Amino acid sequence: KIDCTEGEEDFSAVFERAMTVEATSALMGAEAFKKHRAEPFFWFCRCWCLCAIRFGCCLAKARSLKEIVRCLLDYWRCIRDCFKPLDCDLLEPTGCTDEEFNQSVGGMAVEVLGTAMGSSFDHYTLEWRKVEGGDCQDDADWQTDRVVYPGGGVIGSAPVDNSTLGWIDTTTFSAGPYEIRVCVYSTQGGVARKCCCIQFNLFKRLVWIDHVASHPVKTGPGFGPFNPDSAIVDPAPNAEPDASNVVPVGCCVYVRGSAFVGECNNRKIKCFDLRYGIGFLPGPNQPGFNPASYSGSLLPTPVCYTSPDEAGKRAPWNQVIGRNLTTQFKETVIDLFGNPITVWKLHDFCFNSDGGLLACADAQHTCHSGQYTLLLDVEDTLGNHYYDTQHVWFDNKPIHAEFMGLDGVKGCEDVDLGKFVPLGRPCTAPWPMKLNGIAYDELIDPAIFSYPSDNFDYYSLRITRQGGPTYQVPITSSLTPPSFDPILGEFRRRQRVGEPGTRCEENIPGCTIPPHPGKSPGNLTELDLRIFDAGCASGLAAPFKPPSGFALERGECCGYTFQLYVQDRTRSNSSNCHRRWSLPWAVCICNPKDPRDDDQ
Repeated sequence: KIDCTEGEEDFSAVFERAMTVEATSALMGAEAFKKHRAEPFFWFCRCWCLCAIRFGCCLAKARSLKEIVRCLLDYWRCIRDCFKPLDCDLLEPTGCTDEEFNQSVGGMAVEVLGTAMGSSFDHYTLEWRKVEGGDCQDDADWQTDRVVYPGGGVIGSAPVDNSTLGWIDTTTFSAGPYEIRVCVYSTQGGVARKCCCIQFNLFKRLVWIDHVASHPVKTGPGFGPFNPDSAIVDPAPNAEPDASNVVPVGCCVYVRGSAFVGECNNRKIKCFDLRYGIGFLPGPNQPGFNPASYSGSLLPTPVCYTSPDEAGKRAPWNQVIGRNLTTQFKETVIDLFGNPITVWKLHDFCFNSDGGLLACADAQHTCHSGQYTLLLDVEDTLGNHYYDTQHVWFDNKPIHAEFMGLDGVKGCEDVDLGKFVPLGRPCTAPWPMKLNGIAYDELIDPAIFSYPSDNFDYYSLRITRQGGPTYQVPITSSLTPPSFDPILGEFRRRQRVGEPGTRCEENIPGCTIPPHPGKSPGNLTELDLRIFDAGCASGLAAPFKPPSGFALERGECCGYTFQLYVQDRTRSNSSNCHRRWSLPWAVCICNPKDPRDDDQ
């Protein structure tokens, strides 16, 4: 079945793409090229060269005299075509045409196939417009933007014979009838050209996920909603220490994107569903993609534009284009100029991943957390399905925040500064005191210790005087000299402290509990007790200096409340998700008088 013509179109296209205006100019030199391209047979030489290359390739594959003769006949026909005058023809798109994602375009596109060639060929152009009944030769309303040519030039510089002329970027086009025109221009200059037109109906395919928990899919070269491996990220510069800026999400999340197809030849959207699968699964057009792998759904029921009241559900305000995919139809009463009427409207909701995902699918997906893949499945009225997938890290593991007191101070015991400061209480050196507690965030996947599975963000501390101001505690591992977090600054530290001694899997029957040590506190920071002595506090430098009215005069006692705050880097549409304050830890602090004070 394989003969000397096998693959001829493929290798011919390679040679045609190599023999472009840019390549020829580079080979001949810009001045020589400019001079010779005006000669009547200049482009015939190019055509003849291509015919000869094809002839040679055909002979190289010939295995019989019959095939050699056929190669020669094809060669003669090719040369004869080189003498033809300017010629154009458009083969596709025609009829109801689906737009497809095109990597070269960077969005949705329609491929234009046809012919643009001739003995005096100089270049060709592609144009488009909405069908409005105009004549093909009429130059009104034709648009040249959103046209992408092979090789990336601003015009079609090489002749094309029944092959790709270019692509029309239809990403922002609306569905409907369009017209495309190709015009071939002569080296003779002037207005010498030949134009051909074709009409088609654009079938839109707006099927993608672009945001989860208000955070976008990573964009840039090679990334975007159409790349199934693109992650959900934080677009802010230096938002995370991890170079990828991947963002885990949890609790209540909105999922945004587009779910719309149509409309031509009675093809329009029927239903769409938003489901999830366990793990990072392959996306459409990748080996192993299987829609049946997505068993759970983020929607109570699929959103269907079907009876009852199909016409009402298809109203423009119910089109899901660049809006929330976590939505459902509800009958809604609205006031129309004083008259109440009932209509179907889409009502958005926040998907609760903490309860909507499987509690414990396996050892890597426990407590409604782990690596998941979202699947947007859109079905049209002919039963065709269109898909988009999105990898997501879901994090619903708890945060532990527990302040456990001052080092050496028992629970419910008052603090006498005189017991913890140097003799004579000099203000020239710190009065160190360790603050203990637990600031801990459980791993999303117990087997993965790197980000984003380990997405602990930071903890901070504050002390509030009863009826007085609040002091933000500098988080330092050393008071002499002070040592602060180089990334987060003086009042926060990106480091776990202590061990809670529990894991969330313990509260879910049948869940695999990862091994862990028992409960133990750690050192959160060193506190300079001079902040409680009014005589010393006024002389402290920032950030250690407390606000006015915070410190105690000699001989004064007052109640103080300590609180620890902990958060991770999980993002959510819930206001308090993955942010935790410890229970207030209250203590009475006394600043006794020194017997050597003058007033004694």
